[in-house]
Amino acid sequence: MNGTLAPNGTSQHNGQAEDDIGEHHISQIVQTLMIIHNPASTPNDRTQAHMFLDEVQRHRQATYCGIVLASNPSQSPIVRHYGLSLIEQSLKRSRYNSAAAPIAAIQACLVQLAENINENDPSYVRNKLAVIWVEYAKLQWARDWMNMDELFCSLWTRSLLHKELVAVILESLSEDIFRRDDLSASLRAFDLTRACYEIFLPLSLSQANRSSRVDVGVGPPNVRYGEEGWLNRFADFLDWSVPDQVSANEQCRVCTLKVYAALKSAMAWIQPSAMAATRCVERLSKGLLVSNYQLQLAAVESLNAIYNRSSLAEEHFISLVCPMFRPECVRLLQELYQWSTVDPSDIDHEKYTLAKKLSEMISVVASSAQERFNAMPTESDLHGFMRLLLDIFGSPSLAISIPALSAWSKIIRSESIGNSEAATALIGRLIDLCHHRLIRFEHLPEDSEDPTILFLNEDIDTIPEKHTFIGNYRRFCTVVVEAIVLKRPLEALEHVLTQVEQAITALFKSRPSLQVQTYTKYSLSYLQIDAHLAMMESTLKGYMKWVASQGSGRTKNVQERNAIDENLEGWCERLLGMDFEDPLIKKRVLQVAVQLATSVLQRENFTLRVLQEIFTSQPLDQPAYLPYSDAVKELQSACTHDLHQLAYKMPDFLMTVYDDLEAKINEIIRTYPLDYRPKIAFQTFLFIIIHRTATIKDDMRASRLIPIVKSIEESWSNPELNTLLESFQGFCELVGVQSAQQYFLSRQANQIKDWPSCALDDEGKAIQAQITERGEQIPIRATKSFLSASVEKIQKDTDGYKFAGALWQSAIPVVIPRLLKLLRYSHAYYNVQGWAENSQEMKDIVSRALSDRFWQAGISSGSKDEFYAKVSSTRATLEGLASALRGVIRNTRDACYSVIYCMSSLTEQFYFYDELPGPLAEALFTDAGSLTPHQFTTMISMMRYLVDNCPSSRREKFLTPILSNWLIQVDNKVTTEWNKISQTSQANSEDESLDKEMKDESILRQFTYSCVFMVAGLLDPERESPSNANSHAHHQEEPNHSPAAATDNQRHGRRASRSTAPPPESLRAFILSSVDILQQLLSFCIHIIRTPDTRCCSMILRVLRSLSRDVCSSNTELAIAAREYLCTDGITAAVTSFHDTRFVDVQREIVTFIATLYLSCATQTPTPRLLLASLPGVTEESMETTHQALFSSTATRQSRALMSSLLEGVRGMSIAEQGKVAVDLPSSGDAPAEKKGSTSAKKEKVQRYRNKTSSLAARAAGLPTETMSDDLTQAGRGDADDDGRRSPDLTGVGELFDR
Repeated sequence: MNGTLAPNGTSQHNGQAEDDIGEHHISQIVQTLMIIHNPASTPNDRTQAHMFLDEVQRHRQATYCGIVLASNPSQSPIVRHYGLSLIEQSLKRSRYNSAAAPIAAIQACLVQLAENINENDPSYVRNKLAVIWVEYAKLQWARDWMNMDELFCSLWTRSLLHKELVAVILESLSEDIFRRDDLSASLRAFDLTRACYEIFLPLSLSQANRSSRVDVGVGPPNVRYGEEGWLNRFADFLDWSVPDQVSANEQCRVCTLKVYAALKSAMAWIQPSAMAATRCVERLSKGLLVSNYQLQLAAVESLNAIYNRSSLAEEHFISLVCPMFRPECVRLLQELYQWSTVDPSDIDHEKYTLAKKLSEMISVVASSAQERFNAMPTESDLHGFMRLLLDIFGSPSLAISIPALSAWSKIIRSESIGNSEAATALIGRLIDLCHHRLIRFEHLPEDSEDPTILFLNEDIDTIPEKHTFIGNYRRFCTVVVEAIVLKRPLEALEHVLTQVEQAITALFKSRPSLQVQTYTKYSLSYLQIDAHLAMMESTLKGYMKWVASQGSGRTKNVQERNAIDENLEGWCERLLGMDFEDPLIKKRVLQVAVQLATSVLQRENFTLRVLQEIFTSQPLDQPAYLPYSDAVKELQSACTHDLHQLAYKMPDFLMTVYDDLEAKINEIIRTYPLDYRPKIAFQTFLFIIIHRTATIKDDMRASRLIPIVKSIEESWSNPELNTLLESFQGFCELVGVQSAQQYFLSRQANQIKDWPSCALDDEGKAIQAQITERGEQIPIRATKSFLSASVEKIQKDTDGYKFAGALWQSAIPVVIPRLLKLLRYSHAYYNVQGWAENSQEMKDIVSRALSDRFWQAGISSGSKDEFYAKVSSTRATLEGLASALRGVIRNTRDACYSVIYCMSSLTEQFYFYDELPGPLAEALFTDAGSLTPHQFTTMISMMRYLVDNCPSSRREKFLTPILSNWLIQVDNKVTTEWNKISQTSQANSEDESLDKEMKDESILRQFTYSCVFMVAGLLDPERESPSNANSHAHHQEEPNHSPAAATDNQRHGRRASRSTAPPPESLRAFILSSVDILQQLLSFCIHIIRTPDTRCCSMILRVLRSLSRDVCSSNTELAIAAREYLCTDGITAAVTSFHDTRFVDVQREIVTFIATLYLSCATQTPTPRLLLASLPGVTEESMETTHQALFSSTATRQSRALMSSLLEGVRGMSIAEQGKVAVDLPSSGDAPAEKKGSTSAKKEKVQRYRNKTSSLAARAAGLPTETMSDDLTQAGRGDADDDGRRSPDLTGVGELFDR
């Protein structure tokens, strides 16, 4: 190259500067483009060429250069395309600077190029021309350019190529104006919307609309040419081209597809009356007649755009929807569906895509018919249409089937079309299909030849998506079954009972003998029986809905109900008589039997039969065969859960046989080698019966339950336990982990890389057993079980609830101090670096032993069952011992959370314990920072209940220390962990390290979302805690102190006095009035804005938008401080994220937040305006213009566009945009944006998981607090020394906020 163009707009060629681009520069540009596109060019030459073209794009005459290159037909398509790109960049710049582009020259160039297009022009040149035309139209149409429609009409009369160009332009224009969040279109949304309506509608409809408009101001601008309108012109073209012309002319076929695309876009917003007037349905449907996949798909998608419109009026339903029910149309749809059927072993992807789209359209039409069935013409072929819908539901592809299934779920519940002969005639086949589809397809082998599995493997790539999809599909099936049974209980139940019994009987008779050595959890026989019993469960739910609908009595037809109950009882008796050896099958049988006993039959003899079956379902455990042993434990757990359900639902009857039950349970405990958990569960079963029954008096109830609670209280008062809980070392001895630590040290475990392959010796196995035994001796599990039995499934202000409070009143003050020590030590155990008395070697061992193993859907290799099998196989290894150590700490910690939750349900005894908030906050949060994000998430679940159950009168005393400390901890944790992820991502290179990084980040994202979700719930304007619905009345009186549970209140001296309370305020109002909570909450929210998780960032921005309206509408001292904090740190964080390329997907929410905050606060404080005015590219003129326009805007879309326009100079570019020139024109004092390098090849795996394009941007200088930065400290919330602040990686960002 002989010369260069300087960035400041001058040309340097042979040592002489020139102001204009001459012929030699044009020639030089052409040569440069040839170098770039020449495969033989060297990398250095290509780099120099790119640099030269970047200089051209920044030249002040770049637009004229583009016009010259694009208008010269003798140039190659590559050169002309580059010229068009220069014009495009000029138009984008003109959004912010009207003098940046020569508007008249561009318009003339566009018209000339459009008129002169020919078939020799490559499609990418024509497409670029259409893009530029659309950009220009969004800026000038209906303002300075009024004859665009006339130009279109002129082009339309020319060749098919010109028609194609017009269709493409109008489609893109329609999408940008009505659907996309396009900046240029948003700025002129009102004018462009009216102009589009004007040129698309026929003149008669446009005039009618104009006469009925009530918009302020004059009518739509005079942009129309001709009377037809583009809706008619496009439809007339389809009349001409389909089906004859498209079959013989390839160019006509391509043009027709573009017209279909334009109509599809218009169908989403055009008035239904206009569609009816132009016969859109009839003319669009012609594409279905053509034996061409692309045209058929285009027709289906266009029709789908019509039928997805919500709330069509009855007249529009008749004109637009009812034609699809005509006999000839139904036959056409049936033939098209049959033609699109594909072989699952050799899928024709074009046909398969068409089948899925056709299913969606037909299902939407069916749903519309369900809403307006009475308006359907009598000549409609409803029977044929319903048969077609059922055929689609029966497709082996669940992706094709699910839209039809969704439609059936609506139809069958409808009182109109659901009772029609066309629907009722198909109920038998419909219920059989639902029955067949209830199998758990996700557990069938992936290499199965089942057609449904083959289609699932084709449609869904990841395991979690597959599980979610199949779960939703099954739920739709159950909804259909329930609706059928609700409408026709006798026939449906008889049919289902027969089908299920025959199928299960056949499976029972043909079952192979169970071999525990080869036992698998999800055998085919189990999956089949599970599907049959799931069908039965859905049937029972529908039956119970029918019973409830019959009125307050048992039923209006007692004989019919009795007959049904007799059939159900007989069926279940026969089912229970089948002695299945598989523990999981036995578990499912018992679940159905318990559902029958508790919800349907409630017959005493049958309940006793179910109880007998539960008590005898205790197969001998085979620990040597882990899959079978796990299944046995799962059955035992399910049995105790079933017993509890029976106790909750039928306590009065069970009380009549209580002595027999107690004797039977004692016999089971003596006979079977049960561990601690089932023993406690059996005792809890007896506890529930006594507590919930209404057949005994409270004194007798107390005489039986008080000893149980007293024994728990005595366990916590044990001197040995209290001594051990006095120190952390005592805690380690209590749970038995000290011996495990010494064992690891003696075996030099820190030098062993593969713990799962290192088997335990006898000493290690003994230590492992000792840890399990020690964990069972802690009274926390019994406390949890009996407390849960006291508060679960019970309504407040009932006698049972009041009795529970009195029962535990004396125990709670005894338990809580020791419980909090236990909880604090279980947290402190993870703070290994705080163990001053241990060697570094021991700390390393314990840190490794505490590393949890996880299976994460979509990230971990193998299935969940394979993961659990691998964990089970390592029980007798060093990793198994580490798992036991982790387990006892985790179980202790989680049990503490559960006890706190249960106590919080006893409002009086918990929240009015005055000395509790401080120690509880200390126990929860002192060492909480050492917990992993996954462990922290469990605490968040408990925190939700603490907040929900807190009475409004106790919020200030109780929630203030709890919430403020919790917010500090999660703020620290989220900030620190994301900083670790950022640092790790820059260092890792090995595949194993990348896998771990992906798992860690996945867990961190879940944890961050849990925190954000809770904060959003705290500030929900419509939220009110469940406990506060009646808390005002509830706290007017003293609690009911049963004589059996009486205690000396003054001895504890910790119960708060209660007086008449004012009406409860909302939780949101309380938080906004609390200095301690609001300060930490805002800090957390601001940091989340800088967290590279778009879901969390988007949610917290919506929260802050809502919050800004409250803090900006109040003039209290706290509100003013919060407002200033949002206007400084909030806007700072938002703008920094707006600049960060990792936040490209959330830029829309960011600018919406900034605009909302500005509109809320700019009239009360100058801070947001001063801060925005200090940004690069923001002038005082542009700031004033934006300010005036923002306060004149009437829609969020427009205010968002205005703010986006103002901040365009600092917007981060997506990866796709990074190869293009920046939109803003930097001034002489601005540093040019630094180009991003390509990502290392060895990190491609991580790149597919998430988009990492830059490190964290630096925090703003001189503001009160900071956003996330690269030099976050471990102890603080990211505090850094202002004087020693590190420079950011993003050039030009570091000084954005220095003033």
